Amino acid sequence: MVPHRLSVVVLALAWVLASQGHAAEHAWARSRYQRLLTAQNAFTQSQLMERGLTPLATLQAQRRQVRQAIFSDPYMMLGLPAVEIELARNGLVTLTVLGPNRALEPVVLPRSAWTELMDSEAGTPSVFSGFPSYKVWKKRIRALPKSPGPMPPPPPICHGWGVTLGATGSEGVRYGGAGDCSGDREKLAHVAHYARLAVLTRPTCEFDAASPFWSFQRCFSPPRPASG
Repeated sequence: MVPHRLSVVVLALAWVLASQGHAAEHAWARSRYQRLLTAQNAFTQSQLMERGLTPLATLQAQRRQVRQAIFSDPYMMLGLPAVEIELARNGLVTLTVLGPNRALEPVVLPRSAWTELMDSEAGTPSVFSGFPSYKVWKKRIRALPKSPGPMPPPPPICHGWGVTLGATGSEGVRYGGAGDCSGDREKLAHVAHYARLAVLTRPTCEFDAASPFWSFQRCFSPPRPASG
């Protein structure tokens, strides 16, 4: 009887230790995930600030509802401005284009522009999930056996447009974006709203729905210095 009880105690102790070990492993993994997420968000915030945009934490502290967007051309060679859209407490919607080295005056948009942007955002929630969500692994990861076959070829090089987003409001500070190379048509359709709304604020510019980001570039690209 005593050996049986002893075996039960040993098994119970082993289960407790194993549970503690898994809990410690999960705590370590979650801590590492949080550090990576914080670093990624800090990097994204620095990119937004480099284009002259106000830090999102500052806007959030002021309880302002703002959306920010910066554009990256396929070869990262064009100095393109940033776009900031805000819904003020009085219901006024404004769009501002900033940089490089210049800030255009805010342009008042119809309230329907904000509604349209928010409807598109609600229909594309993944646009703000640029960093994978944390997952608890039930089993330890084991190294896969080496394949005897040849290494697969590297993925093809892709040069495409990219849009980085920042948001404040009831859901807090969020970062996201989309790019041509991701192949996600819904995300691209959403971020194209920022280019379209900006282009439509200038009567001298024409928006091309088939080429939204090049339309933005043609409208807001910095003027070239005069030669001579």
